[in-house]
Order: sequence, then structure tokens, then C-alpha cells
Amino acid sequence: MSHGYRHPIRIVQPTRPRGLATLATIGILAGVAQLVIVLLIAWLRMQRGISLGNQLAPLGLGLGLAWVIVWLNWGLWDLMRWAWWASVLFGSAAVIGCGLLFRSVPDLARLLSRGLPEQLAQRLELGLTGELIFLLVFHVVLVIYLLTIHKVFGIGLKQKRPLWER
Repeated sequence: MSHGYRHPIRIVQPTRPRGLATLATIGILAGVAQLVIVLLIAWLRMQRGISLGNQLAPLGLGLGLAWVIVWLNWGLWDLMRWAWWASVLFGSAAVIGCGLLFRSVPDLARLLSRGLPEQLAQRLELGLTGELIFLLVFHVVLVIYLLTIHKVFGIGLKQKRPLWER
């Protein structure tokens, strides 16, 4: 008679902190909002008769950045280790970039609103300023919070498995 050893398999689901869930949700919604804004600007410029070829590079950059934002925040939601590292690095770069871009908001608004009515250019400048303030505050809070909850992502913990099994 043979007795096999049976070990119950326990799948431990890491618990997602509420603050992380809130920040990831805000980040995903901000990425989707940026996607909508970029598409709205493209639509408005096309309504004015500006060809799509003249705005392809800024549109591509805006759309690509929006998808990266959604992808990173989705990774944070799923507690992916790479998302923690990427968010800390890109969040720190975003804080520096937003701080440097405050001076260039009027020039950037003029560039984006070329060919559009003057009232829209003023609204775009106001919207860009608000977005930069939001991004600055969001990324400062995100980086500080991620640095405090690094153990949830397994950063800084001693691995129990041998190196060849990781």
C-alpha cells in the first residue's frame, strides 16, 4: 500500500490596496480622456480643412502616449512588478517634464490650435494648464505612494525560490 503525500495547493491572491486601486483607476480614465481629446482635436482640425498628413506626428505621439498610460495603469491594477518600476521611473520623469512645460503652455496651445478659432486657442491653453497641474499632482502622489507600498509588488522581498526557478 502506497501513501502519496498530498499538499493542498493554495493560490494566494495578493490584496490590492485601496489607494492603488484608486490611483490606477484615475490613471486609466486619464489615458482614455487624453485619447478622446487627441481625437477631438484631430476632428476639429479636419472640420477646418486641415489635412490629416499635417498633423500625423502630433496625433501619433498623443495617441501612443494615451495607450501607454492606459497600459501602465492597467499593469498597476494587476500588481505587475514591471508596472511598478515603469510607473516610478516614468512618473518621476513626468513630474520633471510637467515642471519644465509650464513655461511653454502658450506656445504649445498656439501650435495645437493652428487654423482653429482664437476662442478655441484660449480654451486649449487653459485646458493644457489644468492638465499639466493635474498630471504634476497625480504623478507626485503616485510615485510617493508606490514607493511606500513596494512590498505589495514583491519589490525588496527575499525570494524563497532558487534563482533558476524565478
